[in-house]
Amino acid sequence: MINKIIIIIKLFFYKLTGNIAKNKEDYDVVSSTYDSYFTKLMGKHTLELLNKIEINPEDRVLDLACGTGFGSARIAEILDDRGSLVLVDQSEGMIGVARERLKKFTELNLEIHQSDVMKILEILPSGSFDVVFCGWAICYMNHPKFMAQISRILKQSGKVGIIDTRQKTEMSLMNAYERVILKDPSYIKKYLNISHLVDVDHIKELFTKNKLTVLESYEDSEPIPTESFQDILDWVEKSGISTDYVDVVDRKRYGEFRENIIAEINKDFSSGNYELARYYVAGVAYKSHK
Repeated sequence: MINKIIIIIKLFFYKLTGNIAKNKEDYDVVSSTYDSYFTKLMGKHTLELLNKIEINPEDRVLDLACGTGFGSARIAEILDDRGSLVLVDQSEGMIGVARERLKKFTELNLEIHQSDVMKILEILPSGSFDVVFCGWAICYMNHPKFMAQISRILKQSGKVGIIDTRQKTEMSLMNAYERVILKDPSYIKKYLNISHLVDVDHIKELFTKNKLTVLESYEDSEPIPTESFQDILDWVEKSGISTDYVDVVDRKRYGEFRENIIAEINKDFSSGNYELARYYVAGVAYKSHK
């Protein structure tokens, strides 16, 4: 109980003083393995949502937090050198992979920006995009500010597609993380500013509050195939999910912290008390005529 109180006080202080965890450099690190793990498993759901958006070849499309450009490449194929595509991601490593993936689209009107998503949104003209897509990243945004900007930059009848992790995802990993933190709150050095979508009603509410008409919304889960403890460890460290938490803890003690997390995960795995799945929610909406 005392440790919980200590954690709450520390997190409140870090939030109040703006000492917020950043994941840019950690995404740089996993950019070389991201597609082999995260995209290999969840990429099909990205493509499913893109199909539901029904992008037209003449559209001007904005891909926010484009990552390694997996979804961007599919958008580029649909545009077929007739429309235009703007990519944004904060990670130099991720953007580097995306540039390489999209270099074959030599005739496409393409812009690639390494930048904070909100900073780009704030300077874009109103009513300038037919489609905005954001995959696996709204959790890092201030939801009200982000959605207000999306609504602003969309043309009339323009569409937005969002897919992201749900709050309940990978609970076995989160439980192991929490147990280690509770045992030793001194590991925490920054506030984790992350806000996962709760469920399908949550994404519908984000759309409707910003005068966007919901076309489709759904939620599902994808089991993460792990036959051994090493499979779990590889997923944690190579898929990108650990990037959300690395900078929260004392970097100087990260090796020690990592070993404790591994011990907790191994304990659960050995006892059979382990479930690993990626829960997600997605939706498409459009900007109605005034």
